Amino acid sequence: MQPHPSIHGDGCIWETTTYHGCVSAEIFLPVFEMQTTTDEASVSLSLRDQLVASRLTPCVKIQAGCQSTYYWGGGWQSADEYVITALTLEAHLAQLVAIIKSAHNYVNPEIVARKIVVLSKEYASWLDSALAELQAVSHEP
Repeated sequence: MQPHPSIHGDGCIWETTTYHGCVSAEIFLPVFEMQTTTDEASVSLSLRDQLVASRLTPCVKIQAGCQSTYYWGGGWQSADEYVITALTLEAHLAQLVAIIKSAHNYVNPEIVARKIVVLSKEYASWLDSALAELQAVSHEP
């Protein structure tokens, strides 16, 4: 897989890549999907609200019904949890981690991020322009 980077007039960075010699895709870089979980609906809503208020993500999702099993406190635990995900850029990861840590009800919350591939040029353009607009509004006097 050989990427061919280019910068388009819309401000996005794209790579045209061939997968296994048969599929070509345009990829927007560098988008990250952050994720955390909590066992309380009110905390998931508070986290969502604080992430949105930060203006560092144009999209936050809450998914109920996640059944987690994890090793904690010397034994196996199970919990019904809410999964909170947010899309952002690498430059905003540290700030969003700080927001999650300050508002979370867990002593040691799961906070992970993964670099994702956005295969829709239209969605990637929306993501880029929404983040730019949110940042511009947050810096207005």
